[in-house]
Amino acid sequence: MMMVYFPKHRLLYGCDLVQPRPDGTFFMPEYLLELNEAVRREGLNVNQVFAMHAEPKPWAAIEAAVKKSIGAE
Repeated sequence: MMMVYFPKHRLLYGCDLVQPRPDGTFFMPEYLLELNEAVRREGLNVNQVFAMHAEPKPWAAIEAAVKKSIGAE
């Protein structure tokens, strides 16, 4: 997968890694975990994320979904 970071705007494009479902959950939470790990590894300061299948969302929503998926709520 691909991600693109726009540092001036603290905006991340997550390609197909962010796929919200109508019920508020995410398709393939493992994708979110991979994206979160890449953001940490690269030291990115993300405020919002958007993707091919998702309008801009707060990065905190992704972090919360990752915590929920690994049982660390």
